[in-house]
Amino acid sequence: MIEQIQSETRQTVDGMQEVTPKTDRALTKVHAVAGMLQSISGEAAESRSRAGEVAHATHEQAIAANDIARNVEQVSQMAEETTAIMHVNADSAAELDAMASDLRAQLAYFRVT
Repeated sequence: MIEQIQSETRQTVDGMQEVTPKTDRALTKVHAVAGMLQSISGEAAESRSRAGEVAHATHEQAIAANDIARNVEQVSQMAEETTAIMHVNADSAAELDAMASDLRAQLAYFRVT
């Protein structure tokens, strides 16, 4: 009976000695994987931060583009108003020219030769 217990104890010790290096290698691999996961997590956080910066910059560009579009619209309206004023001025100049012609004709009537 003692021999049997000693035999089983040796088998258990032998089994544990076999398993110990395997568990050490597994633990080393687990630590390596944990390091990789931590690195991936850090890189993901950095990517998320950069994506946030890009989103913010895109939002700012959209605001600037809207401002530019609004300013272009204002310039277009001002150009239309200027064109309308120029037409009014041209019409007024034509009327003044006609009035000047009439005045010349009336002055010619009173001219003594």
